[in-house]
Amino acid sequence: MAAPELVNGSHLVQDLEAISQREGSTRTADKIDAFLDEMDASEDAIWKLTRDYAEQNYPAPIFNCRIVRFFAERGYFVYRLRPLKALGQFRILYAYDGKDEQIHLLAVVRKRPEGPEFEKDVTYYGYEPDHPISKRVMAEYDLLGLPRYN
Repeated sequence: MAAPELVNGSHLVQDLEAISQREGSTRTADKIDAFLDEMDASEDAIWKLTRDYAEQNYPAPIFNCRIVRFFAERGYFVYRLRPLKALGQFRILYAYDGKDEQIHLLAVVRKRPEGPEFEKDVTYYGYEPDHPISKRVMAEYDLLGLPRYN
């Protein structure tokens, strides 16, 4: 059986452009794009995206995945992919469609650092249900017609 297909969501390029604009360089966005290309080229890596963190037991991983609890509590099965090492402050939000064997890349975000000075800065993401990224991800999930669970 072939591995699921990685599918860019409608905001993925926009997210990478926002990272480039914030940093004044395309360097980090290019690294994220290259990371996703490497993921896409590896059937083993793609299959790992279909497993939650509790099911993962891989030696020397270069990433980990975990379902985002608040999305799941609302019926959305949205996961976060966390690259390790150089891209560790970024998260890639995605949804796996087992029916069509597709993994939809819904957002690339920078994890919110600890500290009150970052709480109001919407360019960081802390998995808040009312954050514009959360709302955008849920809207795209629904637009794609992905299954919801209650």
